[in-house]
Amino acid sequence: MTVSKPEQSHQLLANNTWRPVRSALAAALLMVVSTAAHSAAALSGAQIVERNVAARGGLQAWHAVQSLAVSGQLDLGKPRVESAKAIELAQRGGPSVRKSLADAGLRRPGASLEPTDPAESDADAKPAADVKLPFALEMKRPHKTRLELEFNKQTSVQIFNGTSGWKVRPYIGRREVEAFSPAELKAASAQPDVDGMLIDHAAKGVAVVLERSEVVEGRETYRLRLTVKNGEQRHVWVDAQTFLETKIDAPPRKIDGAMRTVSTYYRNYKSVNGLMVPFVVETRVDGGRNSGVMLIDHVQVNPAIEDSRFGKPVLAP
Repeated sequence: MTVSKPEQSHQLLANNTWRPVRSALAAALLMVVSTAAHSAAALSGAQIVERNVAARGGLQAWHAVQSLAVSGQLDLGKPRVESAKAIELAQRGGPSVRKSLADAGLRRPGASLEPTDPAESDADAKPAADVKLPFALEMKRPHKTRLELEFNKQTSVQIFNGTSGWKVRPYIGRREVEAFSPAELKAASAQPDVDGMLIDHAAKGVAVVLERSEVVEGRETYRLRLTVKNGEQRHVWVDAQTFLETKIDAPPRKIDGAMRTVSTYYRNYKSVNGLMVPFVVETRVDGGRNSGVMLIDHVQVNPAIEDSRFGKPVLAP
């Protein structure tokens, strides 16, 4: 018979004691992971959309929304380009605030400025303040939008009535009313109505497919592929816990001479008349080079908005 040393006996006892515990923990962990994976796989794209609609306030509540009025500020970060050029870039494209931000092509906050004369620099100068532009957005069914941006005590206007669009850009010295270009009309027509793309997606001709699960900004999400009537595709990420939209990618488009993907991130959801609305919307251009943030202060549901607000603007003499 072999006699074990005391320390060997203690080690043997420890191993025999903890082995079943470790096995039980491993089995429990495997069960949790398997259950979570099965639960994620069990949801179809249609079920995810259904939960998203419920999380946002419900189909009936959104059907009752005929108009929205949103106001706040567009935070363009530190000054990086000429102010007039920045606003021009911010307004290029469709009429919605999200579209304006997506088209801005502005560098990230903190990016370096253009080289300046060292003699003109001041080591003691205070850091430049962020560029923040007051905005007001009005939306009304079907597919009507009016966006106003204030810059240097001047107001630019961008209007789309569902078929035609106009813009006024005083910040670049243009006092006349300009019609949308064909590209701007196409972009404006592709924008969703007041309730977004997922609500009544089938009636809008939008096909939805669940691709996979992904982590976005540290949270588990479902990545959905949306195909619209004209064949264009975009992706929507829905939070796996809240079932609210976290991110939307628009189809790649030409920005600064290159085809780039524009991503919009939705944060700080709040309930407004029972509807969940994001109060922070950040738009980034492919590669993280550019960023703009919409900071919403007020949201009105079903305000009275005259249809004349979406007609061709008439300028004061």
